[in-house]
Amino acid sequence: MMSSARPFRILYDGECPFCQSYVGFARLRKAVGEVELIDAREAPELVADYHERGFPIDEGMIVDTGDVVYFGGDAVWAINSLVSRNPLLKLMSGRKFLKVIYPSLRFGRNSVIRLLGRKPIQS
Repeated sequence: MMSSARPFRILYDGECPFCQSYVGFARLRKAVGEVELIDAREAPELVADYHERGFPIDEGMIVDTGDVVYFGGDAVWAINSLVSRNPLLKLMSGRKFLKVIYPSLRFGRNSVIRLLGRKPIQS
């Protein structure tokens, strides 16, 4: 799943409390080695590049392995599939399940961002 050209990259909203907790919780370094955690609010050029490729950061987290870009629910699936050994968590974080539930998770995240008075990353 990972290319040797550069580190496994995760682009997320550094002002989102859920995103901060999730990327902090994920034990990715053990699973894939070097991981580049990038706060999208501090990387506008990178955000623009992914947006041009069809990955609007305000619509979901981005995981880029160097070979494949995972977006939204697929990004969560990619992280979970690497770090979790718990069969129940793996079942609950399956791609089909996340395709169904991710819009609700995104709505919750966007609502919290608004309640905290923070702006979308790309406005």
